[in-house]
Amino acid sequence: MTNEHTEINNSSVCSLGFRFGGDYMILTVQEAADILKLENPENYPTINIILPAVDDYLKTATGKDWSIAPIDPIAKMTASILLVRWFEDSSMIGKLNDNGIIGLIAQLQAKI
Repeated sequence: MTNEHTEINNSSVCSLGFRFGGDYMILTVQEAADILKLENPENYPTINIILPAVDDYLKTATGKDWSIAPIDPIAKMTASILLVRWFEDSSMIGKLNDNGIIGLIAQLQAKI
């Protein structure tokens, strides 16, 4: 497998997954913008803070780095839910307050 890179706004996409500042990510900036229904993600710099935080949170909660391709669909769904909650209400960052997220994290843990 080749490892070709394409530069996009200080980030790069490669055949192994999405890279942001040298780290692989579960969600791309464009995927995050689509999930949040944002036309131009460059106008929302908090995305660049939240995306790595989501990845770190899931890695800490499960003990596994879910950003390594192929990205697990449950990891992508969980990351999407956390992204929306944390983007809409920054006081929720790092908090688990419902059984839905807890259940998704438990499903990820069961896959390890």
